[in-house]
Amino acid sequence: MSNGTQTYQFKPALLKSKQSYFVTNDHLELANKDGSDTCIHFKDITNLRYSDTNAREYKFRRLDITYGNGALLHISLSLPIASTAQNDRNLSSFFQLIHDITRRLEHARPDLPITIGETSRINWIYFTIGALTMLGAIGILLGAYLSGVSDQKLMKSLFPVLIMAAFGAYICFMARPWVNRPAVDLNTFKRLIEKLQEG
Repeated sequence: MSNGTQTYQFKPALLKSKQSYFVTNDHLELANKDGSDTCIHFKDITNLRYSDTNAREYKFRRLDITYGNGALLHISLSLPIASTAQNDRNLSSFFQLIHDITRRLEHARPDLPITIGETSRINWIYFTIGALTMLGAIGILLGAYLSGVSDQKLMKSLFPVLIMAAFGAYICFMARPWVNRPAVDLNTFKRLIEKLQEG
């Protein structure tokens, strides 16, 4: 590596080994586990997508880089929601890498937009989970009614079942796979990452 290369290292998840990324003026390089390297020239990048998703007490962050003839690289990180760039080295290095990639792309691909949000495929999965949750709630109530449960017991079970249905509806609403996710320019995205770094 040349003297101008910036190196970023972080563990993408608690039980995964540390990954090393190298950034130069014209390319991004990832050191693979098998000893090989993945090298992506910034001028060959055709699409970028950034997603930031919560699941229970964890937050999943991911930058998807599409390059060449449709090849895809995921730069991902999973950490507790309470983690910040100030108290976690992995998160700090992740944001620094994303920021550096964005900065270099401003010169190599200044017109490249970045889509914010999950892919349509992932959102359809979330939507299906939400829909099944709502159907499960309806099925519980219908099953209880048809089995002859007393009105008093039915009323007692109504609140938790409604909470279950509302949770399913919320998942469906947040997923909305038919809605196009917004895209921002590189400068706006770079400022967003700076804000995330600040917490």
